Amino acid sequence: MLKKVSLRRVVHRTSTATGIIAGAGIVALVFLTLMEVVKRYFLHSPTSWVLEISELLIAFGAFLGMAYALQVGAHVSVNVIYRRYSERGKRIADLTGAVLTLFLWAILAWYALQKSLVYLERNVRSETLLAVPQFYPIILVFVGSLLCCFQALTMAYDAVASLTGKNFRQNSDEGKVATPNHRGAEE
Repeated sequence: MLKKVSLRRVVHRTSTATGIIAGAGIVALVFLTLMEVVKRYFLHSPTSWVLEISELLIAFGAFLGMAYALQVGAHVSVNVIYRRYSERGKRIADLTGAVLTLFLWAILAWYALQKSLVYLERNVRSETLLAVPQFYPIILVFVGSLLCCFQALTMAYDAVASLTGKNFRQNSDEGKVATPNHRGAEE
C-alpha cells in the first residue's frame, strides 16, 4: 500500500535537501578560494581553472539555495511596514508577495529552460580553458527557479488558508513557510 505523501512535504524536503547541497557547494567554494590564495601568493603557482569553477559554484549555491531561503523566511522583507498592518493586512501582504514571487520565478524558470535547451542543442561552451558546456549552469538556474515556484505555491496556499480561517495543513508544521510575522528573532 502506498503511503500518502503531500506536495507540501515533498517541497519542504526537496528545498531542505537542495539547501544542504547548496551549502556544501559554498563550503567547496571557500576551500577552492583558500587553496588558490595559498597557491598564488605563497607558492607563486596560480591555477588556471579555479576562477571558472568558483563562478559555477556561486551559481550552484545561489540557485539551489534560494528555495530553502524562501522556506525559512530568509528572503528580504520590509518588516517596518509589515508590522504596522493588521493581522488580515499581513495575510493579504503574504498572499500578494507569494503570487508576485511565483510570477517572477516562473518567468525566470521559463527563460532559463528555453536558454538551456538552445545551449544544449548548439553545444555552447565557455570560452575558457575548461570549455564547460553552458547548458549546466543555465539548467541550475531553471531547477532553482522551479523549486522557488513550488515554494511560492506553498506560501500562497498558506496565505489563502490563513485568510479563510481554514487549516489545510495536516497534523504538523513541517514545511511551514516563515513569513516576516513568523520570525521570532526580529520581533
